[in-house]
Amino acid sequence: MSSLKKSVSCILTLVMVFSFVAATPLSVNAVDEDSQFTYRKIKDNSEIELTGYIGNSNTVNIPGTIENLDVSSIGEGAFENKTAIESVKFTSKVTNIDKNAFKGCASLKTLTKMNEVASIGESAFEGCSSLESFVFPSNVTEVSSRVFYGCSSLSSIEVHRNIETIGRDPFSGTKWYNGQPDGILTAGKIAFSYKGDITDIEIPLDIEKINNYAFLGCKTLKTVKLSDDVEDIGYYAFQNCTSLESITFGVGAALIYAGAFKGCTSLKEANCGDTMASVGYQAFYGCTSLEVFTAGEVLSEIGDYAFYDTAIKTISLGKNVNNIGAHAFLNCKKLESFSVDEASKSYKAVDGVLFSKNEKTLVAYPAAKAGDYEVPKNVETIAAGSFRNSKVTGVTFAEDSKAKTLGSYAFMDCAIESIHMSGNIDLISVGAFKGCTSLKSVTLPESLTKIGSYAFFGNTALTEIIIPGKVTDISTYAFADCANLKKVKITDVIRVRSYAFGSCRSLSDLDLGSSLQSVNDYAFNNCSKLTSLNFPASLDDISALAFSGCFGLKGIFVENGGKYFADGKALYRSTPESTLVMLADKSAASYSLKDDTKAIAADAFKDCKSLTDINVPGSVLSVKAGALDDTPWITSKRGNVYVGKVFYKADNGSTVVNVENGTIAIAERAFKDSRVNTVNLPSTLKYIGKEAFFNTRISELVIPSGVVYMGDMCVANSNVLTKITLPSSLKSLGKGAFYKCAALLSAELPEKLTRIEADTFYACVSLSEIKLGSSLESIGTYAFSECSGLKELTIPKALSSIDKYAFTGCSNLEKFNCDNENTTFAQVDGVLFLRETESEELSTIAFYPTGRNGKYVVPEEVKTIGAGAFYDCDALTGITFNNGIKTIEAEAFFDCDAITEIEIPEGCKGIKSLAFASCDELRSFTVNSNLTEYDKNTFEGCPYFSFNSVKIVLAESSSLSLIIFVVIIAVIGIAGYLIYRKRVRKNDEEASAALSKSNDKNSESSKKK
Repeated sequence: MSSLKKSVSCILTLVMVFSFVAATPLSVNAVDEDSQFTYRKIKDNSEIELTGYIGNSNTVNIPGTIENLDVSSIGEGAFENKTAIESVKFTSKVTNIDKNAFKGCASLKTLTKMNEVASIGESAFEGCSSLESFVFPSNVTEVSSRVFYGCSSLSSIEVHRNIETIGRDPFSGTKWYNGQPDGILTAGKIAFSYKGDITDIEIPLDIEKINNYAFLGCKTLKTVKLSDDVEDIGYYAFQNCTSLESITFGVGAALIYAGAFKGCTSLKEANCGDTMASVGYQAFYGCTSLEVFTAGEVLSEIGDYAFYDTAIKTISLGKNVNNIGAHAFLNCKKLESFSVDEASKSYKAVDGVLFSKNEKTLVAYPAAKAGDYEVPKNVETIAAGSFRNSKVTGVTFAEDSKAKTLGSYAFMDCAIESIHMSGNIDLISVGAFKGCTSLKSVTLPESLTKIGSYAFFGNTALTEIIIPGKVTDISTYAFADCANLKKVKITDVIRVRSYAFGSCRSLSDLDLGSSLQSVNDYAFNNCSKLTSLNFPASLDDISALAFSGCFGLKGIFVENGGKYFADGKALYRSTPESTLVMLADKSAASYSLKDDTKAIAADAFKDCKSLTDINVPGSVLSVKAGALDDTPWITSKRGNVYVGKVFYKADNGSTVVNVENGTIAIAERAFKDSRVNTVNLPSTLKYIGKEAFFNTRISELVIPSGVVYMGDMCVANSNVLTKITLPSSLKSLGKGAFYKCAALLSAELPEKLTRIEADTFYACVSLSEIKLGSSLESIGTYAFSECSGLKELTIPKALSSIDKYAFTGCSNLEKFNCDNENTTFAQVDGVLFLRETESEELSTIAFYPTGRNGKYVVPEEVKTIGAGAFYDCDALTGITFNNGIKTIEAEAFFDCDAITEIEIPEGCKGIKSLAFASCDELRSFTVNSNLTEYDKNTFEGCPYFSFNSVKIVLAESSSLSLIIFVVIIAVIGIAGYLIYRKRVRKNDEEASAALSKSNDKNSESSKKK
C-alpha cells in the first residue's frame, strides 16, 4: 500500500472513530511497553498521565511519550512511598505533578528538567527527607499546602514572584524553615506565615500580598503596618488575632478578602485608605471593639456579614459603592446612621436609613435608631435582615405605600411592638418577625398571599392574629412558640403545615375557616388550652398527630357533607372506609367506636393517657401500627392483645400462639420481632396487615382459606421460614411480602392473585420452586431478584407485564417455560420473547435466563433486544447478533461481566442508554457505520473499555451524506498531510544546509590550526 493510501486509510478510520465516540471521554489504566509505569489517557485521550511506578531503578526517567501521546501529568500518588528512588528526570512535556505524587520518597535527592511544570499538587513532595534544594518553575503560580512538609534536608528554596498563592504549611519541617528567624515568613511577593511570639510587625516593601491564613490565631500580635506595596489581604489572614489593636494600611491596599480580620476583638479602627476597592465576606465579622471604618471613593463592594457585630456608630459610603452584601451591618448595635455620597448611582441615605438609589428598596436600618418609623411610600421591598436586631419599636406603612415584600428575617429579633402593613404587601418571607418578643400588635393586609416558615416564630407577646383571605397555606413553624397567642382566625386557608402553630400554649380560640383541606403532623402540637375543634366540610386530609399534646381537648365537630365526620369526641373518615382518625377527648376514660367502623388509624389514641376501656365493634378489620400504644388500656394487658376481632399484639414471652377463632384480621406488626415460632391461624381470618410477621422465628406458616389480603412486608425478613401455604382465596399480596426469607424453599401462588408486587420474593436465596397462578397478569420490579436457587420459571397464560429487574441476581436461572396460550410472551430455547400484537412474530427478546452459561446466538427474526433483557447475565460469555437487529434498548446487557467482545451488525441503527454499562471484561467493540443513535453512557463503568477497543466497519449501505462527509474530511486530511510533508522536507533541507555550513566552518577551523 502506498503512503498516500495509508494516510487516507488512517484518516478514514479516525473520522469514523471520532464520529462515534467523541462524546464519551473514557480512560483506563494500562502498563507501558517497558513495564515501568502504569498510566491512563486524559484530556479526551490526547495526553498521558502516569498513575504508578512498577520499576525498581533508583533513577527514573519520565518518558516523553507513550502510545505516541505526550506524557503531560504525574498522577496522584503515582510514586508515593517509592523509597528507593534517588533522582527523577522530567521532560518538557510534563506540566502537572498531582497531589501526593512523590510523597514519602525518602531517598529522592535530585529533580531535573522541571522547566515546563505549571502545577504542583498538595503534599507532592511531602516527606522527601533527602531533597536538599528546589527552584519553583516559572510557570507555577501556586505553592500548594504541605508540598515540602517534612523535607528535613531541604535547605534552599527559590520562590519567584509569579507565585500568587501559598497554601498551608508548605515548608514546615524543612531545614530552610527551621533556619528562619522569628517574625514574618516571606516567599516571592507573599508574606505567608510567621514564627515565634510576634507582637508588632511591619510588612516590608516588595511584599504585595498577605497570604490566606498567614497570621491566623496569632494571639500575641498587637500592631500591623502594611507597606505601600501590599495590595491584597488574603482569606482569614488575621482571623482571631484577639490582641490586634491597630492596622495601618498602605496606599496600595485594594482588597480585603473573606474573614481577613474576623474575630479581632481588640481592633478599634480600620482606616483603609483611598485605594481600597473591596471588603469581603465577614471581613470584620465579630470585631466587637471596631468603632471606626473609613475608605475612599474607590470602594465598590462590601460583602455579606462584612461588619457583623461591630461597634461602628456611623457608616459613610462613597460614590462608587455599588454592591452591599446581605446582612453586611447586622448586629451593629451602636450603628446610628448611614450617609452616602450624593454622586452615588446605587445607594442613598434618607434620615440615616440606607436605601437603593431609586428608593424602591430599604436596604438597612441603623440598629441603634430607636422609636417609630414610617416606611416611605415608594419603597417596594424591605430587604432581608434590614431591621434585624434594631431598636425600632413601631413600623407603619403609608396608606398609598407601594411595599410588596418583607424580606427574609427583615425584622428578626428587633424591639418592634407593633406593625401596621400596607394594602399592597403580598409576601412575608421566612423568619421576617422571628424572635420579636415585644411584638404585640400585627395587622396583616388583605393583599397578603404568603406567610413564610418561621415568619412569627417566638413572638411571645402576640395575642391575636387574623389570617386574611388570600393566604391559602400556613408554612411550617410560621407562628410556633407564640406562647401567649390566644386567638387565631384563618379565613380561607387550605393547608396548615407541620408545627405551624406548635407550642402556642395559650391558644384557646381557633377558627379554622370554611376552606381548610389539609392539616399536617403536629400542626397544633402542644396547644394545651384548646378544648374543642370545628372543621369545615372541605377537610380532605388530616394527620392523627396534628393535635398531638393538646391535652385539654374534649370535643370535635365537623360540618356535614364532607369526607370526615365526628361524634363529638372523635374524628372519623368516611372514605374509602369508615376509619377512626383520632380521639379528640384526651381525658376520656372510656370510648366506644361507632358500630360500622372498619379501621383504626395509626396514632388514633395518641395522648389518651386516661383511656382504660375501649369498645371495638366486630366490623373493624384493620388496626394500624401504634394506634393504641399510648393508652393505659393496652399497657395494662397481659398476653396476646385483641382489639375487637383484630389480633393486635403477640405476647412476646410466648413461642406458640393460637389465634382465637372469630378473629378477622392480624394487625400491622402484630408478631414483628417476637419470639413466636409457631402460630395457628383460624379459618375466620380474612386480613393480614403490613409487617404482621416481620422478622419472626416461624419456620412454617399456613395462611387459612378465606384470607383475601396480605399487606406489604407481611412475612418479610423471616430467616427460618421454609414453607408458606397460601390459600386460593388470596387476591392481594403486598410489596416485599417474603422479602429476604432466605430459607424459603418453595411457594405456590393462588389462582385469584393477579399481580406479584415489587420485591415480593427478593433475596429468597433458597427458593427453588415457584408455581404462578393462571390468572397472574403482572410481575413487579425486583420481584424475584437475588433468588439464586431458582433454576426455571413457568410463565402462565394471563401474564402480560414483567417489570425490569424482576430476575436480576437469579444466578442459577437457566430457562423460562411459557404457557402456549399466553398472547404476550413466548419462549424459544428457554429464552423469553415478546409476541408482536398482530403478526405474533417473536421479534423482541424480553428476558434471557440470568444463570445460563455460555454464548448465545440471537435468532434471525429478532429485531430488538429489549430493555434489560440480558441484565446481570454474568454467565453469558458471548453474544452473536443476526443482521436483522435494529435496536438495542437501554440496559440490555448491563452488568454482563463475562462478555469480552461485541460485534454490532450492519442493520443496527440505535444503541440506547447504558446498553453495555458495567460489563467488567468488555475489551473489544465492533460497530457498523450505519449506527445513527448512540447514547454517551453506553459503556459507563466498563473498566477495560477505551477508544482503542472500538473498531468501526464502513457498511455498504451507508448513507450518501456520511460518505460525502468522510470524503470531505479525508480530502482535508490529505491536504494537511501533504502540507505537513512539504514542511518536513523544507525543514530537512534547511537543517541539511545548516549542517553543511557547520561542517565547512569546522573544516576551515581545522585547517587554520
